[in-house]
Amino acid sequence: MCKDFEFKVGMGFSILTQFKEAIMENTVLNAKEVTFIKNDKKKVRVVCSQNCGFLCLCNKCGRDETYRIKTLF
Repeated sequence: MCKDFEFKVGMGFSILTQFKEAIMENTVLNAKEVTFIKNDKKKVRVVCSQNCGFLCLCNKCGRDETYRIKTLF
């Protein structure tokens, strides 16, 4: 992952841990702080702790064992 990496709506992850690690690595590279608001087995909601407007929701896709970014601001 590089500093210029951008998350996109529809981006898929095999497990939620993979999504969380990507978010954390991206925030470290870009010197931002995030808070995991909703964090359970089916979905994760992440917001910027510094009120920059960042919001990302990743949840399970139906009966599939994959997770996708549904909302991104």
